[in-house]
Amino acid sequence: MSEQPSSSSSSSSSSFDARRVHWDDRYATIGATEVSWHEDEPAMSLQALDAVGASPSSSIIDVGGGSSHLVDSLLDRGFDDLTVLDVSQTALDDARRRVGDRPHLRRARTRVLLWASSGPL
Repeated sequence: MSEQPSSSSSSSSSSFDARRVHWDDRYATIGATEVSWHEDEPAMSLQALDAVGASPSSSIIDVGGGSSHLVDSLLDRGFDDLTVLDVSQTALDDARRRVGDRPHLRRARTRVLLWASSGPL
């Protein structure tokens, strides 16, 4: 799934395009494991989800999740309603290569403020 910014603001659109180019270039240049926030095991995120009582039937949206390993961990735990949003297609493609396509996993190249769910959450 690919989202486009609203045409109502050309400056917003050009700013969004600049962010896409920046992050695609950044991931392509240094790789997903070399960004400062990379974690092989997203322990803090998993602990936070545990603390709020998230279960495999919970709907989870990973904003800015791109190539994050959080989706891997959630799939391993049996979560079946996952959405990953990121402005970088390069990062999203990295995760797709790692975990493949799954019917209950959606990815969108978009900003969270432009995204709309295709179903109930």
